[in-house]
Amino acid sequence: MQKELIKYIRSPVSNAPLSLEVFEEGPLGKSPSHILSGRLYNSAGEEYPIILGVPRLLTGKLLHNAVSRYPEWVTINKKHFNSLGKTLDSIDNSVVLHDADGTKEQSQEMFGVSWNLFNNLDRVWKDTFNSYIMPQLKLEDFHNKKVLDCGCGMGRYLYYLAEEGTDLSIGIDLSHAVDAAVVNVAHLKNVHIIQADIYNPPVPAIFDIVYSVGVIQHLPDPLKGFLSCASRRKKDGGKIFATLYGKRHWSYNLVVGSLRYITIKMNTRMLYIFSFILACLSRIMFDLPRRILTAVGLKKLGGLVPWSNYAHYPFRVSHCDWYDRLAAPKTAYLTSE
Repeated sequence: MQKELIKYIRSPVSNAPLSLEVFEEGPLGKSPSHILSGRLYNSAGEEYPIILGVPRLLTGKLLHNAVSRYPEWVTINKKHFNSLGKTLDSIDNSVVLHDADGTKEQSQEMFGVSWNLFNNLDRVWKDTFNSYIMPQLKLEDFHNKKVLDCGCGMGRYLYYLAEEGTDLSIGIDLSHAVDAAVVNVAHLKNVHIIQADIYNPPVPAIFDIVYSVGVIQHLPDPLKGFLSCASRRKKDGGKIFATLYGKRHWSYNLVVGSLRYITIKMNTRMLYIFSFILACLSRIMFDLPRRILTAVGLKKLGGLVPWSNYAHYPFRVSHCDWYDRLAAPKTAYLTSE
């Protein structure tokens, strides 16, 4: 965590500002000095940990799940907290909203694993982001702007938006993907990472641009998630955009839907291997034919090859997306209606 972030974060419960107590500072990623461990608190008795350079601004069971990943940190730092022990020992499930079937907890785990496995900062992510925002926005529109990334994963878009000279960039994510994200962006001035719930971003409504890429369709309540993100725009001229899964061809729904009945029950290692096999098959059966047709001047014909959207992407991007679509406990395919 960079010290400047304290000016912008708020309690996810009371929306009150928080104070900072630093336990440890040191190098992180390419940053020579970062707040690695600490406590965020206020006079109302609210407390939140900073673990591995990331503020963990969650509540109830979601906070319990997050902190439980770092037992050594808890053992060393538990003495600094008045309420953290209670969080670990007694969970108030009522605080975890819109999660009657455990979807948020499953997403917290699966996407955390995903983005720590696929944490490459490939240049293709900048080109992909640019294709998402056009024609509504251009990359240069982010210059000198305050930006909020809702569902930042391993920080790929924040990293490349920093090249556009953003004034402030904050990424939030429910999962421990934030551990990969903070390493990727720690050296970038005014770029910050928070582990937080997209339903309740712990930041004020100050952002010129709020965006969410490929996240909202995985929420138990996509509309509520979108409106929550939108509420963090500044009132005068703030913008929001989100990319969502649209209605897919029946063959996609049949294949992926059938596979998901199996894959959501797999452990992460099995799913990693299975998604690798599927990425190999799709590369051979669909991507290579499209590449060949394009190379011999039959680009339009190549574009008709089904399931070949990844023909011109690196293989690891296809592997990552296969893992992503098969790991998510919930996916909604939305229409214009």
